[in-house]
Amino acid sequence: QTLNLKAHSLGGWIARAYLAERCPKAFVDRVATFTSLGTPHVPPPPDSLFSGFEQTRGLLTYVNDKYPGAYLPGVTYTSVLGVGVKGALPWQVSEDDAATPSAIESLVGFASYLPLSGRGEDLGDGIVPESIGILPGSEPIFLPGVKHADFLPSFPRSVRLDELTWYGSADVVPKWVSALA
Repeated sequence: QTLNLKAHSLGGWIARAYLAERCPKAFVDRVATFTSLGTPHVPPPPDSLFSGFEQTRGLLTYVNDKYPGAYLPGVTYTSVLGVGVKGALPWQVSEDDAATPSAIESLVGFASYLPLSGRGEDLGDGIVPESIGILPGSEPIFLPGVKHADFLPSFPRSVRLDELTWYGSADVVPKWVSALA
């Protein structure tokens, strides 16, 4: 029986490392597809201000150096990435948009994209920028308007944001689920 794997966010590169390094061969031999949703696949560029401050503490660099791109033969890789949030600082947003959720999304996007890619003004899903969200050698699927998640992480309990369209939204899943077959 074949296996079709999907992973979200940092689970994508962790799953890549596990499959290539720790997973029993009998399991790996059954994997037909690997689909990542909003996964940062590339570490910050070496000339970036943040290259020495990689959020994964070097693990993503290790995975990419040791198991580059679509590493496993016979596995079809797909990278799914939402594109709809352009990173921006408050003074880069028009006055009309300054108090809207899109302005907040743009600021959060900037704050996330900058350390990940070295460019805060990238386009992405609000957390992962397009420039690092596609695994080399994979089939890309870009989803306009799709966000990284439908919740706001907070302590002690995360806040669900039902109005956000994310990778797991009922109307979005059909746009990428065929990659699992």
